[in-house]
Amino acid sequence: MKAMVALVEAFEELFQVSPLDRDNALKSVLRLGPTITSPLRDGEIARVLYPPEDDHRRRTGGRHHELSQQIASVTEIVMALQAATRLTLIGVDFAAAHRFGLLTPDIDDYINGRRQYRAPENYAPTPEDVAWCCQFMVTASLRLSAAEAQLQDPYQGTQIWKTIATRPSPGAELVWNQE
Repeated sequence: MKAMVALVEAFEELFQVSPLDRDNALKSVLRLGPTITSPLRDGEIARVLYPPEDDHRRRTGGRHHELSQQIASVTEIVMALQAATRLTLIGVDFAAAHRFGLLTPDIDDYINGRRQYRAPENYAPTPEDVAWCCQFMVTASLRLSAAEAQLQDPYQGTQIWKTIATRPSPGAELVWNQE
């Protein structure tokens, strides 16, 4: 069980996307826009859409609740798509990633920093399950490393750009600047 907790933590660390800033804007192949880490529940969204101080406003047939449910559903879909896309983007088999998720414990993080690892009551991974998950992590790590290597900027540090060619108008031939 300890091995599976270590593996699920390693997976999370491997695929964690750091907050976007100027220094890492394009440094991760996993960057797919901002990552939603703490989604609002539909009741919280409804309160944002119609705060209590606006209760005197006329609501149209309770549709605000439907809208908040729809926003919550879209958020859930985007979170799942980001996770799946990050894996498939680097060539990790999605079915294998799904199996890894089924074999490893779930992680629940709390606002106070507490973390719980949860698994079914009869959770007892076999040595074959542990070996399979280890192999999956090795494969995923190698694929991510290979993908990240493609993002190395060969001109890093070059501050000055120059025009090397110009197309005077659509369809016109390129005019190459001469050195």
